Amino acid sequence: MLLNIRFGASNIHYAMILASALVGAATSLRQILLHIAPGDAGYGSALFGLHFYTWGFISFVVMMVFCALMLCIDRQSNKQPNRGASGVIVTAVIALFFALAAANTVSSVMVCKFGPCPDNPTQYLWKF
Repeated sequence: MLLNIRFGASNIHYAMILASALVGAATSLRQILLHIAPGDAGYGSALFGLHFYTWGFISFVVMMVFCALMLCIDRQSNKQPNRGASGVIVTAVIALFFALAAANTVSSVMVCKFGPCPDNPTQYLWKF
């Protein structure tokens, strides 16, 4: 989506989003299937009755539907050039995205180090 914001809408951008959403949906579905047994309360807290991995699966499916719709739109009939936005707000959104991704990476490394994550992490494995 950042490519669309920065450079304008393009079919290749939507194809990249679609491929990423497929991987995310498969990962979320795996987590859902791990906790589908009767009596299993699931992992982590729930939001509106659904766990975060279930919400992740739903959001990935919504993104796939959105990308399929956007790929069906004929942009050739649009006579204006397809330019992306370039300004302070766009730069701030992109910077915020990368800052959140970096913070998530740091917290994941602190919980799991560089190996597989524990089944039920209750503390950081890597402490400063």
